[in-house]
Amino acid sequence: MVTKQFSDTEIDLFVESYFDAQTSGKDKVEAFNSTLSESLIGWSNAAWAGAPKSYDKADTDADWFL
Repeated sequence: MVTKQFSDTEIDLFVESYFDAQTSGKDKVEAFNSTLSESLIGWSNAAWAGAPKSYDKADTDADWFL
């Protein structure tokens, strides 16, 4: 397993973008999406029928941040 060491700058940028994404409004969709991995896999309903799938950032809704 390869472990990446993060610089102080990378950590600062992550923390800033993470907290920016936690506030409300339409302008926060891009900030939220930028914190997500390009290879993010989700399972919307693991208790019922369904399967894991790639997260489509276009599905992020500004109403989630209100």
